[in-house]
Amino acid sequence: MEAVDSSAKPVRRFSLAASLVVAATCGTACQLAASDSRLIPAGFWFDGVTPASVTVVSERLSAPLTTADLLAIESAARRELHIAFAHTRLQFTGAPKPAFRVRVVPQPEYGRPYPAAGQSRAFGGIRGNGTVHFNIVALSAIAYADGSSGRDALVHAIGRGVGRTAAHEFAHQILGPAGMDGTADRFSYEHGDLRAEHFYAQLHWGPAAARLQQRIGLRRSR
Repeated sequence: MEAVDSSAKPVRRFSLAASLVVAATCGTACQLAASDSRLIPAGFWFDGVTPASVTVVSERLSAPLTTADLLAIESAARRELHIAFAHTRLQFTGAPKPAFRVRVVPQPEYGRPYPAAGQSRAFGGIRGNGTVHFNIVALSAIAYADGSSGRDALVHAIGRGVGRTAAHEFAHQILGPAGMDGTADRFSYEHGDLRAEHFYAQLHWGPAAARLQQRIGLRRSR
């Protein structure tokens, strides 16, 4: 997914997903299906994101990010994930071995050829691993804000952007590369770039909706 650099106005865009590696495939019997009523465990957590690791973001705000701010950002991110996957069988849980997982880390790992807001590896559509890069998402939220946005609004926008980037990565893990990053709809989760709408507008599923419905279906009422 694409982000912008740390200047006050968007100058450079980065992709939401740097790469997707489909590392394994499986037959029809092991594919997720809407007819299956079992819940699908998914893990989402912040890893190493501390006030000291996000100072590049703090420098752009009126006051440094605090531990309380980061907790508020994580809460907002989780709320966005629940909105994106409401009524599906994807269940965000503390299970030790979730089928799909996304970690939020401060920045891309050393040696990456170019920065991206997130990246994932999919294993046959039945499990996957991904990361969201906090500093890239947060700097983009600040850069795309209008001049009237207060600090609290910026903190909430960062959380919203982190959660929506994670939703994009989970969809990559579930669906693979097909049907993702190929839409011009700036209000869709599938759009491949970070942009103002990613932080400051309501999003919806676009081309991927039908395939997500097929793979992770609506959760059946008990």
